[in-house]
Amino acid sequence: MISIAMTTYNGEKYISAQIDSILSQTVSDFELVVCDDVSTDNTVDILKDYALKDCRLKLCCNGQNLGFKNNFAKAISLCKGEYIAFCDQDDVWTNDHLEVLLREIGENYLIAGNNLLVDENLKPLGITFFESNLFSKKKYPQNIDILKKILLSGNCFQGASMLLSRKILDFYLPLPETIKYHDSWLSALACSLNKFTSCETVITRYRQHDRQVTHNSANLMYIQQRISFFDEIESRNIPLNSDIKSFINQSKLFFRNLNTVTKRLGQTRFWLRHYPYLYPDNNKKRKPLRFLKFVLVNKYK
Repeated sequence: MISIAMTTYNGEKYISAQIDSILSQTVSDFELVVCDDVSTDNTVDILKDYALKDCRLKLCCNGQNLGFKNNFAKAISLCKGEYIAFCDQDDVWTNDHLEVLLREIGENYLIAGNNLLVDENLKPLGITFFESNLFSKKKYPQNIDILKKILLSGNCFQGASMLLSRKILDFYLPLPETIKYHDSWLSALACSLNKFTSCETVITRYRQHDRQVTHNSANLMYIQQRISFFDEIESRNIPLNSDIKSFINQSKLFFRNLNTVTKRLGQTRFWLRHYPYLYPDNNKKRKPLRFLKFVLVNKYK
């Protein structure tokens, strides 16, 4: 069975469309676990109506507001399935969303599907999430390549288009306090374990509007966030291969303060070697100016 972890907060405007798309999946053996974070609109009433009609929807209403990240962790803790899919309250799934992820995950612990960016009325914006983040499986063929992109330039996978195996929860939970986004943490973990895959099939219509909890950005993680990623990965006793260990050690030196000539030279070599990951557009014309700025401003202090 698949569990779907969904968090809600004042989502009355879009939530019906999302739940309808879930209940009409080609894979029907699932539970939909919804944790509402003290909504003040009609969200809970809408959810109760759906729960009366379909026993697969299991509603939990928080006694106090937990915030997005902690509410999501609570939803995951209530899931009983062998696989867990994540779900936002305002997107719309294709009817084969679960079928595609389940078919493609294989022996991996996590798979991330692609999604189409749409406006608040579900009108396509002409670009997918992978394209907007300059990601493709051809460009980043190995897990270590994907890990470098996630940790050096930001996450490129939407949590609500992911399916994970319960096996990764031993490393995933508890959620680190210092890390803001659960999807980037999950992606980095799965890549570190060499158990990550993706599929470029569009399985979600990803609604873009002003009420979203998170917004797209080419660089979601700031410097301290990145260092926290490296520290957390090392602290979880993850069986890392030698290439990933070396990359993490180099990255920690790169992002921390440098006060010696030797360290500064090492930082420069790291920047030159990993330029395509720091700047996924890999723009060769802009590289000299970016490098000059890096040297003069020491951007990555």
